[in-house]
Amino acid sequence: MDSVPVDSRHVQPEVITAADVVSRLEDLVEPKLKWSVLALNLVKSVVVGPATIDVHINLVTQNMDEILAFRHEVHERLKRFVRHESRVHLDHIAITEEGISGVSNIVMVGSGKGGVGKSTVATNLAVSMAKSGLRIGLMDADIHGPSLPTLLGIDTRPEVLAEEYLLPVIAHGLKVMSVGCLVDRHKALDWRGSLASGTLLQFIFSTFWGDLDCLVIDLPPGTSDIQLTLAQKLPGARLLLVTTPQEVVLGDVRRTMDMFAERGTQIIGAVENFAYHCCEHCGRDSAPFGSAPQPKAEQEIYEPLSSIETLARLPISRALTEASDAGMPIATSGTDDALAELFTQISIAVIAGLQNEQRDVYPHAISPPIS
Repeated sequence: MDSVPVDSRHVQPEVITAADVVSRLEDLVEPKLKWSVLALNLVKSVVVGPATIDVHINLVTQNMDEILAFRHEVHERLKRFVRHESRVHLDHIAITEEGISGVSNIVMVGSGKGGVGKSTVATNLAVSMAKSGLRIGLMDADIHGPSLPTLLGIDTRPEVLAEEYLLPVIAHGLKVMSVGCLVDRHKALDWRGSLASGTLLQFIFSTFWGDLDCLVIDLPPGTSDIQLTLAQKLPGARLLLVTTPQEVVLGDVRRTMDMFAERGTQIIGAVENFAYHCCEHCGRDSAPFGSAPQPKAEQEIYEPLSSIETLARLPISRALTEASDAGMPIATSGTDDALAELFTQISIAVIAGLQNEQRDVYPHAISPPIS
């Protein structure tokens, strides 16, 4: 059968997107780190023009032979886009200077008091932010009581890169780092304050976070060495407070707020946890812990956080407890849409605050990843 000639004037040109180009770079390995350039967030930009494809990639290696071989490999992978000329731009970065250099914003979640649901709020806030399309990291700063592995269902250890850098564990769309991923979760850590603070700083600055729109840090309770260290080393970070409607808790939260405020940390708002309970039988709400107490003239430390905006009031919820124990954040599990919506409300408020704030230390604007 004779073939029918094709009029080239009517052949539609191939439509190429940045996502198509990125897909060709899957399993492409950085020569020195021996790890995926996509997993390390070393692919900085992909620009598709009418006849060109520009790819910007950072490399750790300084070996010229490795650089030339890498450039050749990228060109080979992009040959399938025959109508476009590929132009590969490579830059060098020092892994020891990477740390949080690609992190645009940092939000610390603290309470001052243990057992108020701070880690649950931090986890579901991070998941909700990631669901909106942002690149989010979550770090467990509670050296002595790390709970993120349980809340996220993580049982894998982070990979060790060159110069003893750590590659975060990926879970629920987040980049996660916790001491609980490195040690036996059933073993107590008897580290003193200086050792705990030093380990925490290593987690922050020696973790290859790559590009993040926001790093959420789950603080330990109290106002000890760890909190002081973070306030000093992360001057551009902001603080989200978690409290319950009890006078004894509000006192500790106030002390935490004052400690960070004295060091220039801006308070982004507060989340009131265990605020009420909806009866499963009659459907009526009740407040088992009462309402936030009124200020006492003789005990100003217990004054409610009236100057801080309450972003949401969370109920006592069996569904939330079960989801947390199962390692499935309620924000993404689909088991309680009403609760998930409350965390979405919190994430929207946090994102809005970060977008409106002029950043000096973390100057990058919040933006979606390459698509």
